Parts: sequence; structure tokens; C-alpha cells
Amino acid sequence: MEKASVSPTNVTLNSVIDAQAKQSDGSARVAMVILDAMVQAKHESVAPTIVSYTSAIDCQAKCSDGDGQAAMRLLQECVAAGLQPNHMTYGCAMNAQAKHGSAKTAAKLLQEMKARGLSPSHVQYNAVIDANAKCKDGSAHTALFILEDMKRDPKTKPNVVSYSTCIDVQAKQQDGSAETAALLFEEMISQGLRPDTVTFTSVIDAQAKRRDGSANTAVAVLNKMRGFVDPNQIHFNSALNACANERPSAVRKAEEVLQQMLVSSLAYINTPCQPCCAAQHFLPHPAQI
Repeated sequence: MEKASVSPTNVTLNSVIDAQAKQSDGSARVAMVILDAMVQAKHESVAPTIVSYTSAIDCQAKCSDGDGQAAMRLLQECVAAGLQPNHMTYGCAMNAQAKHGSAKTAAKLLQEMKARGLSPSHVQYNAVIDANAKCKDGSAHTALFILEDMKRDPKTKPNVVSYSTCIDVQAKQQDGSAETAALLFEEMISQGLRPDTVTFTSVIDAQAKRRDGSANTAVAVLNKMRGFVDPNQIHFNSALNACANERPSAVRKAEEVLQQMLVSSLAYINTPCQPCCAAQHFLPHPAQI
């Protein structure tokens, strides 16, 4: 552009920042350098806009070198510059917390958004629930609170992503509950929502990982899958994990899962249930499959 004597504008530079977020080799650091240059130029033609800051925050969420705290600093700079964050700005900031930051900070952003008179959409609510699934300071109780908040808003009734992610939190966080995951699963179906592969993965996984997990529930959910989607190896493995982790191990249920795997023509795999099943001569030899 310089060789052609064409000066870049903030529209052009915004596109360059946005490209960092969208390309696999994009860099949040590069986005920050460009944004800083726009600020330092102190020229109206390249002055950062809300799009500039939103795109830079999006880079903190999507780039491998992104950082949740950096996203918060950008949001603060944006407000200090007299710009008004919008739904997309907050959504990107929340996603940055889910990928590289704090679930508690994501929840605070949701409250800040409301305080500014912005009504959260599914995007923002789901991002906060997702942060509670992925971050070390995430909480199953907080995720449930967010889900209940969505239910109270007629414009943002929980969707499949909302329920699936909330179920995933139950599986991943220490304060999660396999029973609660199963109840959320039944609730979403009763609301007319159709669970997908991710939903089934999370609810079965919860049965395998949480103390109150149930092999019976895991197998029942697995059996219910065929009315919605076909189970894959991950679903079978998680159900077997639930059988293996129950005390005593649910050998009979594990045999039932293994028989389903045979019917589905899945390849022989090593699973935690092999010891309990092999001892009872339930696990077939690879050559038999």
C-alpha cells in the first residue's frame, strides 16, 4: 500500500487485526502491535474504533498466544477511549476467558454487560457456561445458576448448546454431579430440544467421572442414543469407564455395552473395563471381532 502511495485507514487495519483471529497462524501479539500503532498515530483516519478493539479481543480468544487478562485490559482501554462495548465485544471477551482465562471473570463480564443495559444473548450466556467447563476456577453450581438465569429470560431460553455445555460442566468440575447431568439431559428433551453427539458424550462422561456416577444410567443413556444419533467409540468407551469405575465394577452392564460395540462393528480397543470383563470371560479376543 505504501509503495502505491495509498495510506491505510482504520477499516484496512481492522481487517488485518481480524485476519489474525481467523487464520490458523494468527497472532494476538501481532494484533496488539497493530492496535497500539493505531493509537499512537493519533490520526483520525486510523483511530481505533469499537471494531478494532473487538477484533483484538477476539484474537485473545482464538489465537494460540491469546490471554484472558490481555482481553480484559483491551476492554478497559476501549471504555477509557470513550467507545461503547457491544454484544460482540463482550462475547469475544467472555470467549477469551473460556479459552485462556477465568470463569469468575467471565461471570463478572456478564453482570457488567447487563449493568450497561445490554441484554445478553445465547452467545454470551453460553460463553460463560463454557468458561465454567474449561477454566480451573469453573464451577458446576455457577453454570447451573447461569442456566436458570437464561430460563427466566423469554428471549434466551436455553438451547442445545446451553444444556450440553452445562452437562459438560457437571462432568468436568469437582462440584459436578452425574445425577444432575442426567436430570439436565432429561429436562432438555422434555423442552423439545434434540440432544446431539456432544450432549450424549457429556452426560455419559459424567457417569464415568463423578462419584455419584451410575453404570445403569450410562448404559440407559447409551441405549437412548439411537433415537437421536448413532453412538461412536467415544460413547462406548465412556460407558465402559462408568462400568469400570462403579464399585463393585458393573461387569454385566459392561458386557451389555461390549455386545453393542460388536453390533456396531467397532474395532477392538483397550478399555479400563477389560480386567473386570476378561476375568469373567466376557471380553472377546481381537480375532473374534
